[in-house]
Amino acid sequence: MVAYLPFGYLSDDLSVKSVLIAASAIQILGNLAYTAATSPGALFAARFVVGFGSATTSVCRAPVARAVPRRDRTGQFAYLGALQFVGFAVLPGVVWRGFGRWGAWGC
Repeated sequence: MVAYLPFGYLSDDLSVKSVLIAASAIQILGNLAYTAATSPGALFAARFVVGFGSATTSVCRAPVARAVPRRDRTGQFAYLGALQFVGFAVLPGVVWRGFGRWGAWGC
């Protein structure tokens, strides 16, 4: 939640694409920090960085608000939200299935 406002402001000031690229880079750094974490504090810090990078909900919804007429926005936001939450529900099972079958590194 800390990054929603800065990311939203930057996407209006710069571009949505540049903010999403920067947020992805922050997430990658946070995930790399996960792998190097040797203490609970380091793990918490890595989680904070990943969470900061994943705060792109407002940035992802801004192009929809700009491109879709006002009368159609509710339906489009519902569709976008449904896809997002299906991803949240399905992806962990896909990852778990892959890790359980091939090991953590896919070998």
